[in-house]
Amino acid sequence: MAYDSLTDFLAELESRGELQRISSPVSSRFEVAAITREVALNSPDGPALLFDQVDGQSVPVVTNLLGSRARMLAALRIESFVELADRIVDLVAPEIPRGWIDALRLVPRVAQLMRLPPVEVSTARSQQVVRVGRDVNLGTLPIPFSWQGEAAPVLTSALVHALDPVSGARILRRVPAELKSANTLALHCHPGD
Repeated sequence: MAYDSLTDFLAELESRGELQRISSPVSSRFEVAAITREVALNSPDGPALLFDQVDGQSVPVVTNLLGSRARMLAALRIESFVELADRIVDLVAPEIPRGWIDALRLVPRVAQLMRLPPVEVSTARSQQVVRVGRDVNLGTLPIPFSWQGEAAPVLTSALVHALDPVSGARILRRVPAELKSANTLALHCHPGD
């Protein structure tokens, strides 16, 4: 990841003028989504939005984070998507070395590949507040309602981590997750997900 934390990325966006803080109290019931939709529709390269006070909770909500090409490039710390594609091709399909000097030039690439897999750590920033068992209450999070007719708040792009039961390969899927109860989310998956 190009940044150590979401906080670091938000600070970078704010310094570039690509983050709009909304400090007025707003409701997660359609208001966050409506403001975000308005910004995205009226300004395709509009800013990321950081809502500081959603439903009186202390947890802020950020939307439209990757809503522009410039912010996607900034998140990856690259100048163009061609640069990223070239870097990937260079890593996965390097030229065959013609001698031991060419082989030595591949060492930095191999070292870079070794840093790509996820690394397990004993502590992380995401573990600053840990809730388990009866302390879990997803209802305290300002999960927005985005569309009329929704039965419950939905995380529109929840990232689900799983392991393939046969190969053991890591699987990452972005799926909607609907709040069902204080400690239950329903994942909306489609065939092939």
